[in-house]
Amino acid sequence: MLNTNVILKPCPFCGGVAYKSYVVVCSECGATAQDVKKWNMRVSNSKRQKGVNNNDKP
Repeated sequence: MLNTNVILKPCPFCGGVAYKSYVVVCSECGATAQDVKKWNMRVSNSKRQKGVNNNDKP
């Protein structure tokens, strides 16, 4: 039985609408993920900024 109540976040690459088949697929750019948990995972803004700014001098 398929779970039709799955909530998918927009595509992390293009913002497109995703759908679930055997894998999660973006209907706009074709990006895929093996499962919903991986698709919906996002890096928090604070972690992203720390990674980008590692080479900045104080």
